[in-house]
Amino acid sequence: MTARLYPALLPLALCAWLVAGNIVLARELGEPAPPTPVAAPTGERPVSAAATPAPQPATAEVLPEARPTASQVQPVEAQAQPQSTPDSRPGPVATRTAEPTREAEIIISSESPRPLLVDGAETQKLPTPVPPGSRVCIAKARFFASQGERWTFQRWRHGPTDECVTLTGPGNYRAIFAHEVLLQVRTAVSDLQRSEWVPYEEPIKLEVPEVVPIDDNSRYRFQQWNDGDSPFAPSNTVVPMKPTSLEIKWIREHLVSVDGPPQAEIRGSGWYAEGSNLTLHAPDVVDGESKSERWKFSRWEAVSFPAPTIANPQNALTAIKVDGPYAIRAIYEKQYLVQARNPVGTLKREWVKEGQEISLETPPVLDVVQDSERLVFKRWEGIDGVASPRIGGPVDKPLAVNAVYERELMLKLNAPYGGSGGGWQKAGRVATVSVPGSVPQMVVLSSNLDYLSGYPAGQPSVQVFMDEPKTLTAFYRTELNLGPVAMLLAAPVGLTFLYLLGRLVSALQQRRGPPSAAGPEGRDPRRRAPAGTTGAEGAETAGALRQRVEGNGHARRAP
Repeated sequence: MTARLYPALLPLALCAWLVAGNIVLARELGEPAPPTPVAAPTGERPVSAAATPAPQPATAEVLPEARPTASQVQPVEAQAQPQSTPDSRPGPVATRTAEPTREAEIIISSESPRPLLVDGAETQKLPTPVPPGSRVCIAKARFFASQGERWTFQRWRHGPTDECVTLTGPGNYRAIFAHEVLLQVRTAVSDLQRSEWVPYEEPIKLEVPEVVPIDDNSRYRFQQWNDGDSPFAPSNTVVPMKPTSLEIKWIREHLVSVDGPPQAEIRGSGWYAEGSNLTLHAPDVVDGESKSERWKFSRWEAVSFPAPTIANPQNALTAIKVDGPYAIRAIYEKQYLVQARNPVGTLKREWVKEGQEISLETPPVLDVVQDSERLVFKRWEGIDGVASPRIGGPVDKPLAVNAVYERELMLKLNAPYGGSGGGWQKAGRVATVSVPGSVPQMVVLSSNLDYLSGYPAGQPSVQVFMDEPKTLTAFYRTELNLGPVAMLLAAPVGLTFLYLLGRLVSALQQRRGPPSAAGPEGRDPRRRAPAGTTGAEGAETAGALRQRVEGNGHARRAP
């Protein structure tokens, strides 16, 4: 029998438990609980909740909106539940002592930690019941728990916005406050600084620009927030659960301009963080309009003020510290290729700065074979009108010159009695060589040209084609000179003739007597022919004298 009753009583016990719960809930809300039918076991009639006494709790009931008194609770800085509207925004949560309530009571409470005033007297605890007709007021419309936290009265839950209300009917009456905390945003950008009161535990979205200009050459770039859900993004969300101070960190940047000749294509211009090191790099050489022209890096030069400190401005690779906006220019010098050659090789090949003075010099004579073959400077090829082996002047264009030389060959003439046409001769030309044909020697001898080596005999003048160094030798033979010999042989006869002639003249003078003064015709007028001498006789006398002289001559020739 007992075993059959246990299953039948189980639904009855469950219904009784539900009825008791409804009664408790109705008392909390201040309303009478409606009668609840209770399911009866099979075969029995249902029993109403009024007929069945519900179990009563032995302790005080827990009010759903219990709030601590000002003396019991301190403001709570953080809450896990966000507020959606002022009406549903809960106040600070704390452990409160449960107070028993009775049906048809007037219960007052507040979201502020400050007590309420009931007929001018402060309540000792909240929530608390008050008698009907009580005048309930808020102590202060705005209450500051600290410099960064406050409560501002909004209204009573049942509607009125007056600070004081008179309560006559039973119910729960709650003073609604807006709980706010101070949010401060600190930043180097003055336009973005802010300080405002924001709802407690309500998410606040904050957003700042990624870049904030200071002027044309300086700016701030966002770096990070010091707190929030997205501290490394310009858009951030914070949930203030206490007075909050946010700091925005920025990177101060400066514009650095780096330029140079268009051909150099120098990179590096841009925004750089203050205090950073910027590496400057420029190509050492930039091609010009031709292969003989180029641009050569000279130095870095600051074109802004104040000027940056450049450690090594003459180096194409250097660095500066970015302390402000700077403008830097790479200075290049235009250069021309100067080339000079001679038959031996290269005299000069180097790049010369535009306008620079240069000097080129080549030897006037280059010996190929000592005393046999040589090159003689004639002119510069590449420069008009210059015949000197030394040139100089400023460079204003590419220069390529070649020293032009003429080949000369030695024509040696070995001639014992001299000659002409020997010495250095231009290669490829015909030289005329001449030597004496006959040279007298010791009165009766003479040296006569026999031949010049390599040429027919007896030619004192020859034509020599100079295609290589050459040597000519004049060969002579010694011969008797017939002219002087004949003169020597005829000398005794002449002397005899002269002697006889002298004697004849002397004899004639003795016959004529001493000289006297001559007449106009050269004869002495006092001298006369002997008497009786005629002209025919005189002629005869002369003929006899001639015969005598000839006879004397023949006599001398005879042995």
